[in-house]
Amino acid sequence: MTQILLFGDSVVYGAWDLEGGWAHRLRKLLDEIVIKSNYKEYYLVYNLGIDGDTSEGLLKRFEQEAKPRISPDEEIIFIFHIGDNDSLFNNKTKKHLVSPEDYEKNVREIISKAKRYSKKIIFIGSYPNDETKVDPVPWVENCSYKNKYLSQFRDIGNKVCMETKCYFINLNKHLEANKWIKHLPDGVHADTEGYEKTFKIKSRII
Repeated sequence: MTQILLFGDSVVYGAWDLEGGWAHRLRKLLDEIVIKSNYKEYYLVYNLGIDGDTSEGLLKRFEQEAKPRISPDEEIIFIFHIGDNDSLFNNKTKKHLVSPEDYEKNVREIISKAKRYSKKIIFIGSYPNDETKVDPVPWVENCSYKNKYLSQFRDIGNKVCMETKCYFINLNKHLEANKWIKHLPDGVHADTEGYEKTFKIKSRII
């Protein structure tokens, strides 16, 4: 049996996609494999994405949510997509929701905790946002999502993964920003076609 635990924010949760985002598509794909194998292959996918979550929130809840879903006899794969909300920039205080320094520390600790249960750890870097819609953010007063900060936090995640020997998927390399933003109706979250595109990228690489 293989258990796949997906941790992250609203992009993992699949906000406002009738198909449940890329995480649900992954579950559906693996459910089909299980059924076609006549249950000789066995996968379970857990979507543990929470809207608005940051690396701080994920770090606090990680073990509490992971432990009940882990058995020593099973293969465990962790997939993390976190950092978009950490990078949220307050235009008044001139600070991120989570500083780059704290983000790096949190990612290192998340990986350290995850390695107690599995060596199969994947981090996914954020995709570009449409700044014309989220600078400033309509639903968070005085705050902005900016691609230069998303890039900064993405680079931190990539660096930590290289140093800790975890696999990092840089979605930004697989998407053309000028074509991608048409799939972001609110500037941040993908539409159904956008989630389908990112699912195909991730499933191909994973």
